[in-house]
Amino acid sequence: MIVVILDHLIHWPSGGFIGVDIFFVISGFVITESLLREQERTGSISFSGFYKRRIKRILPASTLVLLVTVAASFLLLNQSRFVSVVWDAVWAMFFSGNWHFASVGTDYFQAAGPVSPLQHYWSLAVEEQFYFVWPWVMLLIFSLMSRRSATGTAQRVAVGAAITAICAASFVWAINETAASPTVAYFSTFSRAWELGIGALIGVVSPVLVRIPRAARPLLAWLGVMGMVVSLFVVSGDKLFPAPMAALPVLSAALFIIAGTGASEQRFLAPFTNPVSGYLGDISYSLYLWHFPVIVIVAAFMEESLAYYLIAGLGGLAVAIYAYHLVEDPIRKSSWLNGAKSKRSQRQPFKDSYKLTALSMLAVVTFAVVGAALVPPRQPAAATDALPKPSASASGAPHSALSPAVQDVQKAVSLSLNGATWPENLDPTLDQPGQGIAREMGAGCLNPTNGADTQSCTSGSGPKLAMVIGDSVAASWAPAVRNALNNDGYSMHTVAFSDCAFVQSELEISNKPDITRKCNAARPLIAQQITELKPDIVFISSSESDFNYLKSGKRGPDAVAEWSAGIAASIKIAQGVGSKVVVLASNPQGKSVATCATKTSSPADCADLVSSQWFLKAEAEKKAATETGATFIDPRSWMCSANDVCPMHIRGKLVRWDSVHLTEPFSGTVLAPLLRETIASLIAS
Repeated sequence: MIVVILDHLIHWPSGGFIGVDIFFVISGFVITESLLREQERTGSISFSGFYKRRIKRILPASTLVLLVTVAASFLLLNQSRFVSVVWDAVWAMFFSGNWHFASVGTDYFQAAGPVSPLQHYWSLAVEEQFYFVWPWVMLLIFSLMSRRSATGTAQRVAVGAAITAICAASFVWAINETAASPTVAYFSTFSRAWELGIGALIGVVSPVLVRIPRAARPLLAWLGVMGMVVSLFVVSGDKLFPAPMAALPVLSAALFIIAGTGASEQRFLAPFTNPVSGYLGDISYSLYLWHFPVIVIVAAFMEESLAYYLIAGLGGLAVAIYAYHLVEDPIRKSSWLNGAKSKRSQRQPFKDSYKLTALSMLAVVTFAVVGAALVPPRQPAAATDALPKPSASASGAPHSALSPAVQDVQKAVSLSLNGATWPENLDPTLDQPGQGIAREMGAGCLNPTNGADTQSCTSGSGPKLAMVIGDSVAASWAPAVRNALNNDGYSMHTVAFSDCAFVQSELEISNKPDITRKCNAARPLIAQQITELKPDIVFISSSESDFNYLKSGKRGPDAVAEWSAGIAASIKIAQGVGSKVVVLASNPQGKSVATCATKTSSPADCADLVSSQWFLKAEAEKKAATETGATFIDPRSWMCSANDVCPMHIRGKLVRWDSVHLTEPFSGTVLAPLLRETIASLIAS
């Protein structure tokens, strides 16, 4: 649990998320062994008793977190994010959050938009779905075996065979789904059942494990610990996870459990058997539930820093301890749902020394968190000065000479960066930034089902043709191109694929094999469209993130030459049919408006700096344009200050509707005339 929290809080260790996989193994073991012992002791399994225990153990604590998180989101976050959290809570309440996050395309490892404070409920959903099915499978086996007067051993063998088959089928499914759709595989119950099943299998064979020699147990336990530690640093989200890579932490956890099963005492395992570890184990469920909402909501108001780590980390710990002792533990030990007469719940005594120590420290933690919360917020005027500046080496693409129109925009940029409050009539509004999505992000323009289709996504009826080509960022530039050319006799055709730059080089989109295949297959189809349509002018653009997707593995400065050559080859395809080519450097990425714009934020909280990666990609594209005679456009002066700080709104228009894509109002009204001015001579020639 600690490594999961560290991963979510400080993004270290890189494989900290495998703590959930370890938990699945432990859960499968504990629940299955408990059910088997009940069957052998009473001759049956009380499903009413089992599900009552699950409800008491899971539901009160999880419901409290949902209610508090929704309330905090209403009070602190903007409306669009609050609505999103409400729907996440509804799915989580019915233990189906994993399918919800899979269906909306949440990428656990590469979330571009705001992270849901309830995203961690996916694992709870997987667990409860497994336990909705597995006990009934066990009951069916017991029923069939009892008719044959089978012994308890025979019943265990039959249950073991069933869970082995389930594990094998689930693991094979997980391998296939990881290769085809890693995001779905991460959240899928079918791809995770084998992890719970491994724990269940240990529970089935537990009577045999009593025979393990006492001297061998510490060795097995520490081998398991070593495997889990190694997993923290060799397992990553973009390398065949959850299958087969999750096998390392799962089997290591299984080895650790096997070492302790049937042992009368645990030797040489003091780090795991001391009172502090025991207490952390007691509150682990509350810790898991509370830590993530605290981290995500605090992150909406603070940049990552030591203060943020302390406030989010200690705040989550404090709330979890309170919730455990005041809600989770009393309800779990109460007579609620037991069918007995009302009586005082048997609360866990507070006289245990390690609990007294923890609770005595709680006051200190609480005062620290409250004190930090009372620190005055940063002043908007100073915020932009405090932003880091790009290195001299990163500034190789200077602003071009500023025309009067661009100078006017620069004044608007300055006003936006130094404004203390958000504009009243912002278009689109902070509460509904998604209303600003460019129409070319749909309508057959982005991810067309037929990449060779030249009829979809066309606008205008002029005799001349402009094409916009690239990824989703290119599609968000389309309103600027459309409005820049609408009085010059142009029609426009857009063809774009998510995460897929039109660069003549093999790409590999991290952890997205399905998109990778579509991207590499689309490239020749787009070239075919250019050859068929022979457009008068072609606009090429793509996100700065695409610079990370070269299949060669080259990144940063090492990728400049290959990217430049790939863009140059794309330019030549268009020039080969007589097209003029404009390479539009991507708009700088930044914070997501849904994350940085809260009910207490100022525009300065959403300002961000142009990244060094943007400069490297722009350097490569400028080089390609220069070598081929194409036009390269650096749009920084249209949306950022002279020192490369970019606001979230300009002239009453929201610049981006997420962390990456331009809004249609900004693209179509603010950028269009600047683009028109820049390419006027190109259009006239």
